[in-house]
Amino acid sequence: MTKVEAVVTRERVETVIDAVETETGHVGVTVVEDSIAPAVVAAITDAARSGHESGDGIVWTTSIENVRHNRTGLALGEVEVA
Repeated sequence: MTKVEAVVTRERVETVIDAVETETGHVGVTVVEDSIAPAVVAAITDAARSGHESGDGIVWTTSIENVRHNRTGLALGEVEVA
């Protein structure tokens, strides 16, 4: 599991959210499948870019292990998604 986090300027937040939704089909993605993490990073990077020399923010990924749902106690991969 890969967590994608970003710091973006206030003016680009909605654009970044829309870009991630377009890329993944999900709104407010915090943890994504490893296979789509690079595409999410690219979508955020492109959407956050203002064209100025600096100050557009940063984006990074973190490997996540042992994710469990508090309600069920099941590992994330064991939970059925409706």
